Amino acid sequence: MAFEKIKTLYEIQGEEFGNSISEIIQVEKELGINLPPIMREFYQLFGKHKIIVHDESPRALTELFINDEGYLEIFLNQMTGARWAIDPNNTTSTLFTITPTGKWYPIKASIKDFLLSEIYWASCTRLACRALGAPAIDLLELKIETGQIELLKINADFSNLRFYQSSPNNIFALQDNLISLGSNNKADFAAALAIFEKTWLPSFIVPKLKEE
Repeated sequence: MAFEKIKTLYEIQGEEFGNSISEIIQVEKELGINLPPIMREFYQLFGKHKIIVHDESPRALTELFINDEGYLEIFLNQMTGARWAIDPNNTTSTLFTITPTGKWYPIKASIKDFLLSEIYWASCTRLACRALGAPAIDLLELKIETGQIELLKINADFSNLRFYQSSPNNIFALQDNLISLGSNNKADFAAALAIFEKTWLPSFIVPKLKEE
């Protein structure tokens, strides 16, 4: 399944945080569309999860709407105003605009990779354990070569982010010269911090740790 890593990060066992099939069908009828299978799967798993589906990033099932250009809007970045949508008549690609009043144009990314990228990135600030630092790129490459961390493959040209894991319970995001870390587990968080022990900024380490 496309979202197994996210289920592990948020300790989700089944569809207890998802929208029901009847709820999805009702929204599809109201909008006059059929959601792509990957979006149906997403909402069935996470549609009512208050951390994953948060502040329209991505939009809750009932917040989806068809805009004046005929696109289905699925995501809003509250900080930048950037919006993402899909063409209901061509659901193999996402669309991106830099401002709410900008021109829509296609980007080379699947809906799956877009959702994975955005949720991985948000997880670095939304999971219970979080840290921020400035890693040495050569050290990062060495850790990959020695198998201490794994590069997660996301095929998209809408972002310069790269994502890594050292265990199923954490996620690293690298953007330019900043690295972010999110984790759901105290022991794995400590181990992940140790991989780049001299890079973390103490004031940006949040030890709100889960009880084991």
